[in-house]
Amino acid sequence: MKIETKFIMAILICSLLIIASCDSISVGVTGIQINTNPAGATIYLDGTNLFMNTPALIDEELVVIGEHHIRLYLGGYNEVNVYFDFEEGEGITIDVNFEEPVPPLPIFTMDTPADQESFDDNIISVSGLIEMEDRSPFLGDHAILNLNGYDWEIAVDEDYYYEIISIASGTNTIWIRANSETGDTGVSNFITVYGNFEAPDIEIRLNWNTPTSDLDLHLWNPLGEHCCYWNMFITEGSLEIDDIEGYGPETFTALDAIDGTYTVKINCYALYYNEFADANVQIWFEGILYDIFGPHHFTVWDYEQGDPEAWWDVAEFTVSNGRILKHLTPVPTWIQKKIERDMKNLPCK
Repeated sequence: MKIETKFIMAILICSLLIIASCDSISVGVTGIQINTNPAGATIYLDGTNLFMNTPALIDEELVVIGEHHIRLYLGGYNEVNVYFDFEEGEGITIDVNFEEPVPPLPIFTMDTPADQESFDDNIISVSGLIEMEDRSPFLGDHAILNLNGYDWEIAVDEDYYYEIISIASGTNTIWIRANSETGDTGVSNFITVYGNFEAPDIEIRLNWNTPTSDLDLHLWNPLGEHCCYWNMFITEGSLEIDDIEGYGPETFTALDAIDGTYTVKINCYALYYNEFADANVQIWFEGILYDIFGPHHFTVWDYEQGDPEAWWDVAEFTVSNGRILKHLTPVPTWIQKKIERDMKNLPCK
């Protein structure tokens, strides 16, 4: 499957404390209490959909010490973004009054894919232009792409966006939203595309939230084979998308899973101009979401190969008789040792 390089991404500048369209932020609870008016907004922590709606309390166990980003979105209102520092044992309350978008708003042209288009391959491109309603240039450097209800950031370079994605078997919905300089949110039309192929047994998707960092998806199968950027094909599947310029996604698929235990890890290969990267991973089995992992906060990158702080142990899962088991079959010792060696001997890109 052909993988095309995305356009160079602009650098996002995150200050230690930035509050956009947030009426108040205060200390006093354990974890992060989020209240909005109206209620019912979707909550994203460091780019990961928590599948929680406001009002809600995010448990402090989900939030590591350091910088974080809360995104709040409710259809028909402006998206709200809150950046903050979180200290151990700290409690924060965020109160937001949503505002309705005021024109001119971002508007969207989608060159690919076409509405109602069908594909025999799960890897497709989403591309097009963003401009303002008054035909002035869109000055933002990113937008939000929504595929089947799941959001992630994509780069916008001089009004143009281009993203390689993995669609599901069957019906898929795609839409995009973006904010103007004044924080007013524009939303594209919804389009529907169809995947005319069998859903893979396993699909693993990695996304992150910074534009120049390079994170890598690593998977070891029950045979001990290591699938990653330098070995993209193993017995039952392949790394179909290897993103090297920020945000992701990186995607592994296996049409026919092998019985046994799989190991999934993420390596922060490079942060470059970013101080951190927050990653999340989705694991799908036969087209159904098995679990979401993260967000994981990377602040160390692996310029010294084998640095454990540059690795995230995401998950182990066991496949048996065509299903994923909650109870793991232990990874054989020889595979564990191979994984340890592989992690310390990553080829340079």
